[in-house]
Amino acid sequence: MDYKLKICAKDIEKKKPTQSPITQNMHSSNHSPLKSNKKALMSYVKALEKELGNSTKIIGIVEFGSYAKDEATPVSDIDTRVYVSNPKHYIWQPVIARFDQSQQDTLENRFTEFEKEFGASPKLKYDWATFNKPLAEKISAQVNINIEFGLADYRYTMFELQNLNIFATVEHAILLQSNILYDPKKWLKKTRDNIRGKKFPPLVSFYKKRYLDALPFEIYQFLKNDTYDDFKIKKSGQIQWVKWAVRCLRDAVASKTYINSGNFTYQKSEVLNFYKHHIPEDYKFIQEIYDWKTNAITRQEIVNDFLNNRKHYFELFESLMPRLESVVKKVNKTQITK
Repeated sequence: MDYKLKICAKDIEKKKPTQSPITQNMHSSNHSPLKSNKKALMSYVKALEKELGNSTKIIGIVEFGSYAKDEATPVSDIDTRVYVSNPKHYIWQPVIARFDQSQQDTLENRFTEFEKEFGASPKLKYDWATFNKPLAEKISAQVNINIEFGLADYRYTMFELQNLNIFATVEHAILLQSNILYDPKKWLKKTRDNIRGKKFPPLVSFYKKRYLDALPFEIYQFLKNDTYDDFKIKKSGQIQWVKWAVRCLRDAVASKTYINSGNFTYQKSEVLNFYKHHIPEDYKFIQEIYDWKTNAITRQEIVNDFLNNRKHYFELFESLMPRLESVVKKVNKTQITK
């Protein structure tokens, strides 16, 4: 297939992005409104602490989504991980929204192991659907910024990063592939500096299996209608298969470079440079897939057409899967010289 992929058999009507020219000119794909606006950031911190209550304090915030990856458009939301501390309780919010019961049980058992080391305390458990989702909408309206958040007890984070086995991959990957927004005591910076540039065998094995030996399983579930598509299109103008296609390409390179050096290559320009240098025959294909997610006008055109012509897009996405699989296999076999 020629790299110039046909989005649809018919011409797509050109539509202007929803943002004004002024907003677009002010937008930066790697510099979020929270990062550039300290007043808005502090309003976010205060609003979250007020809603959490129970003496819970925020000790750090990172953004780890599109803005950290240099992939954001003006409609992108800001994905944040909020590290909290509470003197009398543990804050517990496992990332289990789309996990099956066995995975949920694994995470619950892991938290039990944490309690054995740090001591037992009552848990304040926050459900994403009933707590985070409505609160994110409320705070986003208050600060006029599109925000998502997840909570992490900093003590649990430290427990995982001290062990650095396969259970630590979420904490490890987020911390090393994010922008620090709020870190008053420099805890996040010190923690990140302590693990940066270091290769840990269990993580090397995990990243290879998860992102290089095959495509992540999540992309396959978005080859058909999924209610999460509708939610994310409304929230941030994003089709989930496109998001995961870019993630497959990015995480393959990130994993390969981590295995080689202990550091992740994950920002758009660096990832594209990797492909241009190591897999030039697929570069234009990869560049176009990135455009589907990161070019504001193209992204909106595709979303508009997708909503009216889903069957065509799912057929198109299905046809592109072998090409994606081939690219990731090539990354896996790439020899990187130090």
